[in-house]
Amino acid sequence: MHSESRELIANICKFMVREVREGSPSKFKSVQERVTEATGVSLSSVRLIKNELQDIEPLGANRGVTCGMAV
Repeated sequence: MHSESRELIANICKFMVREVREGSPSKFKSVQERVTEATGVSLSSVRLIKNELQDIEPLGANRGVTCGMAV
């Protein structure tokens, strides 16, 4: 996967974490599922990228929200 694709997934994941914080309703159970649905990228790829991203910049830091959190 190209770096641009990874960046896109990371950005969408961050956006969806913000939606969770703000109480935006969704039919999907987790942010990762929403990222998968929004991008068409497999759940395993989203999880891998999420883990790489959290090593660099914890998502939802000090907010109790992470990319893997069920809503």
